[in-house]
Amino acid sequence: MGYRQKLADVPGGKNLNNIIGMKLSRRRRNLPMIGACGISCDVCGLYTKKICDGCGSGVEEISRKKVEKWRKLGKVCPVLRCAVERNIAYCSRDCDDFPCKEFKAGPYPYSAGYLEMMLSRLGK
Repeated sequence: MGYRQKLADVPGGKNLNNIIGMKLSRRRRNLPMIGACGISCDVCGLYTKKICDGCGSGVEEISRKKVEKWRKLGKVCPVLRCAVERNIAYCSRDCDDFPCKEFKAGPYPYSAGYLEMMLSRLGK
């Protein structure tokens, strides 16, 4: 018997279930977006300058669409591309090959590859 079921047996318990559910969903909405590389988008200069709308994990459909969008523009992040192609959510947690050549060569902040990709997106 889970804690939610036990609460339902207590006077006022059903209301507690609703309160707990609201706190959990509110907490989920406020979680920062984390890229497949493991970096919070909230601290990425491309995200804070509104040049990028965040990466997300490599298993999300929106991430697949972002890779295609940036690929067409010639500015795809190799780490997100790799994670999407291999269907890996987060490299350091889920990939047996971590750290791979993509991390060693970039674009992991602030490697030469990352800086090159950032400069191309900034138009510099």
